[in-house]
Amino acid sequence: MKNARQKELIRIMESKGFLETAAAAERFGVSLATIRRDLDDLEQEGLIEKKYGGAELVNREKADVLPYKNRQKIAFHEKEKMAEYVMPYIHDGSVIALDSGTTIFEVCKRMKEKKDILAICVDIHAATKILSVSKNKVYMMGGFLTPYGASSCDFAAEFTKQISGIDLFLCSADGIDPLSGFTSDEVWINDLKKYYISVAKKTIVLADHTKFTKSSFYRMCDFADIDLLVTDEGTPDVILSELAERGLKQWIKVPL
Repeated sequence: MKNARQKELIRIMESKGFLETAAAAERFGVSLATIRRDLDDLEQEGLIEKKYGGAELVNREKADVLPYKNRQKIAFHEKEKMAEYVMPYIHDGSVIALDSGTTIFEVCKRMKEKKDILAICVDIHAATKILSVSKNKVYMMGGFLTPYGASSCDFAAEFTKQISGIDLFLCSADGIDPLSGFTSDEVWINDLKKYYISVAKKTIVLADHTKFTKSSFYRMCDFADIDLLVTDEGTPDVILSELAERGLKQWIKVPL
């Protein structure tokens, strides 16, 4: 798939079964011709079949290009080290909001060290892992489960916004680019991320080197909006220096 919009089109078809071309053009604020070109690309990849007025999936398994277990293997040791680094930022008795993602999952595996935590989870993997390794409380928001990371996302997520006093937001990103800022593939989760960033006392983004110089479809925030970026040694200093020039307050490259 060439871009994040095409990934989102696939996800709409996963959720609803059929994608209406006109509705998709209105949703993304693009022309019908643009959506049709996207559908042409996806059809050439064998992922969808175009129908009158829209399209539907051909092979649901093929559409899921990066299953959760596959993503866990990418930069695995780097994710472990980043998770270990942020643990001192999680204080006993605090309220933390956790994004979805495999690096966040590594953080959850280490929550047995913490006490009296209220963890607000968007990812069922994260929620179940915290409960399996500790006695900390978990608030799991409602909504539909997506097939890409078992993230719960829909209008029911609005209930999560009633929780105030978030001490720490541990955030992931699908893309980090000097011009685009921090970006995300999921529109529903992206809206929630924006809210958490706006209310949390501290926001830390965890992103391994594979996320840099990539730009996803939905803009999450500017570099100045977060307190700390945690990455690994594979991220070039020149990129981090450019992000600092564009507002990044603090960053750390965690050694292996």
